[in-house]
Amino acid sequence: MMTNLNFNYLGGESPHYEVDRIDVSAYGSELLFSSEDDFGRIVSNETNNFKTVSSSIVLGAMANGDLINLKPYVISEIVNFFLDLSSMEQIINLNEGFHFISTNVDPVNPDMTVVVQEILNDDLKYIRNSEGSIFHKIGPNWVNGIGDWIGTEGYLFKTTATGQFTISGELIAYNEPIDLVGGFQFVSYLPSDETDAVEAFSSIIGDDLIYVRNSAGSMLRKIGPNWINGIGSCIPTEGYLIKMLADATLTYPNGKKVKSITIISPEHFVFEGGNAADPIYTIYVEGLNIGDEVAAYDGHVLIGAIKINSQNIFDNDLPVFSTLNSGQGYTPGKQIILKLWDASSQSLIPIEYTMNNPYNDAYIEKVYPSEDGLYSIVNVSKSSIKRNDKIYVYPNPATDEINISSPNKICNIVIFNCVGQLIYQGNETKINISNFEDGIYIIHIKTDNVIETKKFTIQ
Repeated sequence: MMTNLNFNYLGGESPHYEVDRIDVSAYGSELLFSSEDDFGRIVSNETNNFKTVSSSIVLGAMANGDLINLKPYVISEIVNFFLDLSSMEQIINLNEGFHFISTNVDPVNPDMTVVVQEILNDDLKYIRNSEGSIFHKIGPNWVNGIGDWIGTEGYLFKTTATGQFTISGELIAYNEPIDLVGGFQFVSYLPSDETDAVEAFSSIIGDDLIYVRNSAGSMLRKIGPNWINGIGSCIPTEGYLIKMLADATLTYPNGKKVKSITIISPEHFVFEGGNAADPIYTIYVEGLNIGDEVAAYDGHVLIGAIKINSQNIFDNDLPVFSTLNSGQGYTPGKQIILKLWDASSQSLIPIEYTMNNPYNDAYIEKVYPSEDGLYSIVNVSKSSIKRNDKIYVYPNPATDEINISSPNKICNIVIFNCVGQLIYQGNETKINISNFEDGIYIIHIKTDNVIETKKFTIQ
C-alpha cells in the first residue's frame, strides 16, 4: 500500500476490528493487523512511533482474538486509516535575515504563491531556489519566478522579521533519492528526526563532496584526512547548501544518531548574521579558553563572532560572511582583524595570531580571501602586550575604539592626525574612534610621572 509513513500508535477498539500489538523476534517490530495465519510484519516500533517497512501487505483483522472474515467495510476502514496517515502538516518557522528552508511534505497545491500565502507581507523580501530564480514582490504584485515548490529541494529565504507558515500535503519518504549536480544546490532534509550530519550525508561523503553548509555558515567538510562536522545534527525544516564536484544521488538513512554541538552566542560581540549562500571564510580558533569571545572585523564592520565552547579546535569554527543581513560583509584583500573578549579579565585585550597549515590546504594569508569555502587554523595569543612597556595602546591597528593602559594614573591624552590637527583631548582609557578617518595618528599620553608619544593606525 504505502511505505515510510510516520504515525503514532493510538490503539483502542472498533466495532469492526482491534489493533493488536504483537512482538516479532529481534527486529523490535510489531504487527499492526494480524490473524491466526500471522500476516507479515508491516511496521517497526521505535519508542511507540511506527514506520512501515513493506510496500505491499495482506490485510487482516481480529476481533477479541477470533479470526473474522474481511468484509468490504473492514478493508475500507483499514485503507482509510493508512490514507489518513499520509496527510500531514509541517510548521516552518522563519528567523529574521537569511535562512535555508526545507520540508518533507509535498504540498497539496505546490504553487509557490499558495504555499507561502501566510507570509505574503512586507517582511518577506524574497525566496530563491538553486537555479537563482526568485519569488518576490515587484510593485504591488508578487512575482513567482520559481513556479512550484518541490519537496526535495531547499530554498533560501530572506525576511526582515520572524514569521511562520504551514505546509500541508503528503509525507515524502525519508529515503526519497535526491539528484545532485556538480556545483551548488539547496537540498531538503527529509527525515522527521534529527540526525548527525556525517550520517545524514553518508551517501555522498567522498572525493566529490566539497562541503555541506547550514544557515549559520557552519560546514561539514574534509580537512586533511578527516571529515569535520561543524553542523552537528541536521534538523527538520532546515535546508542545506551542498557543493559537489560531480553529479551524485543523496539518500538519507533512517538513523537517529545525533551529534550535539552546544552553540553559545557571544555576549559582547553581537553579530547580526548573514547570507550563507554567498562566500563564507571559516576560521578555526585555537589557543583560547572556554568562554572567551572572538570576533572578525573588516574595518569597523563586525562580520562574524563566536564564543569558545570546546578545547577541540574544530568545534570552534568562526564563519566569516561576505554578505551580512544589512549588506556588505568582508571585502577580499582587506586585512583580517580579530578581536578578543577575555573571559577571565572581563575585558577587551590585545592579541597576536598566527596561521597554521598542518595539512597544506589551509589559507594562510592575513587578508580576506576572494574564493568561497576556504579555511584557516588560527592560533590566538594573549601576549601581545610587552611587559617592559609602561604605557600600552591597543588594538593597533584599530577600528572602532582604542584602549590605553598604564600602571600609573593617566592625567591627559591628546590625539593628532597625520597633518597635526587636534582630534581628541581627555583622560578616558577607552576612546571611541569610530568616527575617525582611516590613517596614522599620534597620541601623547601624560601620567603622573611620565609623558609618552606613540603611533597607532585606524583602518
